[in-house]
Amino acid sequence: MSFEAWLQDRYAPSTAAAYARYAALFNAEIGASHARYTDVADWIGRVRRRTPNAATVRPHLFALRAYFTWQIESGLRTDNPARAFVLAGNPPRATALPHLLTPQEVRILRDRSRELPLRETIILDFLSWSALTSREVTMLTTDDLDLAHGTLHVPSCGRTQERAILLPKQQVVCLTTYLETARPALMGNTDLPYLVLTRRGNAETPDGVQRVVQNARFLTPGRRLTPTLIRQSVIAMMLGAGHNLRAVQLFAGHRLPVPTERYRFTNLAELSAAVGKLHPMG
Repeated sequence: MSFEAWLQDRYAPSTAAAYARYAALFNAEIGASHARYTDVADWIGRVRRRTPNAATVRPHLFALRAYFTWQIESGLRTDNPARAFVLAGNPPRATALPHLLTPQEVRILRDRSRELPLRETIILDFLSWSALTSREVTMLTTDDLDLAHGTLHVPSCGRTQERAILLPKQQVVCLTTYLETARPALMGNTDLPYLVLTRRGNAETPDGVQRVVQNARFLTPGRRLTPTLIRQSVIAMMLGAGHNLRAVQLFAGHRLPVPTERYRFTNLAELSAAVGKLHPMG
């Protein structure tokens, strides 16, 4: 797959075109085949001198990260020399993680979701067990399930990558019952391939997933619930439990480890504790 096609498969058309243009410029001025960190630093320095605005320089760096990632996936190299590069005066953007659910609250949500109708239960399971996005939930088809082996195939969707997820026993049991009883009743005379259907037998939408979550707020009294918040909480919970960063990255469908790593510290207390351990005066 060409770099241009790879970009078009992952980014908005305008972003893909810009990244292709910046990568071509880097190749013309530096050459990417054997580029190292120092070459990236040298080129970004040139771009900064031509364009002092950091907001304009940043996409050039992101284009290089994408280009080297494509090379890795294409077997052309084994490292990404742009990944660790940070623009001076521009620390990495932190993911806002306000008031994530605690591990205990996630477990309560998983358990108490059985109080809901079966359709709503499986939606919450996909969020609280599998950490899917709302869009991913709506894109699943019955062919994506392999209940015999307890696995779920999650197709590539927007910014998330295709992946396979191992389902816990509770989720397998619930999905089996849903497929045998609830889903046939919802389908009526329709023959849609989508796994999650509305009460009227139509394909579910991200807004519909949001409504299911809103209606389930009584399961976690006093806590604001959104599909994104549940997904973020599960990712942070896994990292907090000591799971390998790469494994969590694959589980979440993140294309790069940086988005996953932002979930390592979910509140100021945890961050302060970590800094205290590393600080030479600690």
